[in-house]
Amino acid sequence: MCPVEYCTVIRSKNHRFDYRKALVGSAIKIGVKPTARAFGTTPKTVRLWLGRYLANGPPGLAEQSRRPKTCPHKTSAAAEARVLAQRRKTPGFSARRLKYEFDLTPSIGAIGRILRQHGLTRKPKKKHQTKHDLREIKKKYAAFTRFKMDVKYLNDIPHYWPYMTAMNLPRYEYTISEVRVGAVFLAFSDSYGVAESEAVVRRLLVHLRDQGVPARPGRDPDRRRVRVRGHGDRAQGERLHPHHRNRVRSHAPCRARLPQRPGRGREFAQPDRTRVL
Repeated sequence: MCPVEYCTVIRSKNHRFDYRKALVGSAIKIGVKPTARAFGTTPKTVRLWLGRYLANGPPGLAEQSRRPKTCPHKTSAAAEARVLAQRRKTPGFSARRLKYEFDLTPSIGAIGRILRQHGLTRKPKKKHQTKHDLREIKKKYAAFTRFKMDVKYLNDIPHYWPYMTAMNLPRYEYTISEVRVGAVFLAFSDSYGVAESEAVVRRLLVHLRDQGVPARPGRDPDRRRVRVRGHGDRAQGERLHPHHRNRVRSHAPCRARLPQRPGRGREFAQPDRTRVL
């Protein structure tokens, strides 16, 4: 019968250490052979742990390394130094390539182990994982319920500038793109400001309503979300009232935020699925 109590074994975090401690305590009290019979082991094992306990105290009962003291086929220091030197000269070569191209003595596995021990291996590339798939997110949107609005300067287009000045053509282009289906609506103006941006958004809402485009279920057709790229508090050199920074006030209820400045260096919008308001 084992003299170690059940509760001691269950509550212990290190069963082997507590078991050896009980074995050594029993050997000190009743002797080696009675302890061996009580614990169901050999006297040699009892003497082994008793000797370690008397020599080193409780730390002597911990697990010791079972690594062999000698290794006849271990790679020599000279061969290891040659592998490291060659690796530093050719950092992009793998263990297999180093072995065959420079006729190194160690095996491919040994070369790989040496490179890993000295931190000369490259970390494997992580497989790209899309955190937020915008395509899947956009598929869940209802059509013609979310829009993006942008304003572009037209006076920086070289082939358009002569015609614009000679024929008094529009200087600004308002682009509203639908997020779900990709439809694009264009509007042109000679000036840029709060009133023009408000008029474009209002004209889009009227156009969608006239065409019978349904809004989001449970929503008013005139209340569609319009997000504008780049929003600030200035338009045409005039400082906007604070309530204009987040919403354009108009008779037709709409949600829009004005851009800080029109986008420069951009050409006209693509003609596919585009309608001029």
